[in-house]
Amino acid sequence: MDLTGQLRGKLFGFDSKCIYKEWVKSDGTRSHVKIPVGVCVHTGDNENFEAEYEEIMTRLFQKFGITKEKRVYASNEIGRLFPPDSEDYAKFCLGFTREIMKLEDVKFTFFITTINKKYLTDGKVTINGEYGAPTVSITVEEFIDKMTDSYNVICAWKMMSIMKLRRANVILDGTTAIRDCKAWEYLRDTHSVHIMYNADKIVPLVSAADIIVRNLEFFIKKEKAYINESTLEKIIHYEEKITKDETYFYYIGNPDLKYIKQNSSRTYTSYDLRSYLHRPIIYVSAGQLPGQKEMLESGMDPVYDMASSICGSVKIFDPKHDSRIIGQNPEKEDYFFPFNKSAEEILEIFTKQKRNVKRLDI
Repeated sequence: MDLTGQLRGKLFGFDSKCIYKEWVKSDGTRSHVKIPVGVCVHTGDNENFEAEYEEIMTRLFQKFGITKEKRVYASNEIGRLFPPDSEDYAKFCLGFTREIMKLEDVKFTFFITTINKKYLTDGKVTINGEYGAPTVSITVEEFIDKMTDSYNVICAWKMMSIMKLRRANVILDGTTAIRDCKAWEYLRDTHSVHIMYNADKIVPLVSAADIIVRNLEFFIKKEKAYINESTLEKIIHYEEKITKDETYFYYIGNPDLKYIKQNSSRTYTSYDLRSYLHRPIIYVSAGQLPGQKEMLESGMDPVYDMASSICGSVKIFDPKHDSRIIGQNPEKEDYFFPFNKSAEEILEIFTKQKRNVKRLDI
């Protein structure tokens, strides 16, 4: 399926976050837990979904009196439009969640992971053991930390294995690394995986998943009950504000350890994952200028809008990890947006090497 231009057809967009919840126990001591939570938004008609997404966002921006300057927003970008600690940010995310989940022909799936120490040897998770990597026993919290950068993959594996689909178009919000696990092996071998850098700022489907995850975070941090899939369901369907049609809740935990634990100490880099990176990729660079990430991100709205129009990824160029990837696909060109003279020199090198990369002017 050619996804150049507007994404069409049946699509599954995933985003996730590990939520840190802290509380004070009855004896006065502080305790905490890390809870991976994921959301999939699935539509059979993405063109219609994107039109309805834009209508909802326009209404909410007008309602809250904030200026909408680009087509697609990630939740953290919306947060920056409100004063610090403003309750309106949470109200915006809640309003968006309730409106988007009223759409017809769109399905929403929620994932949560908790690991019960009672069913583990010495209360620890045993990882590795394959490809010559010795087994290691780690705490549950250490395991959660290790799985966080692969949680979109794990959620997608869980959903696809239950639905028993084949060759589904799965969009994962960009990751620079994926842990070696059976969930990834299943997903890459069975489905059409598109890893998109900054997808939550470019693809409405993933933006919706991201904002819903942020809405969950607001409520989970206030919730006093034990957090599980039933808690998520209660939060989402509070006072039946959202119907239960086309919403699903999946637990990922102890029974799934065979698939979600690391097979080895290997972490797949962007180079290892190059066949699954969705192109075109727009690389933005200010050369080796110190603090370039913060500087570039403050003025990248036009780049994200451009990426949204051509259905591409956006990534700040990292010479260490990206030099072996950029412009190496002979069939699909990448783009390079040089911010200064130093970046121009980098682009000149790629041009001389006859890389399939084109200068982007905005």
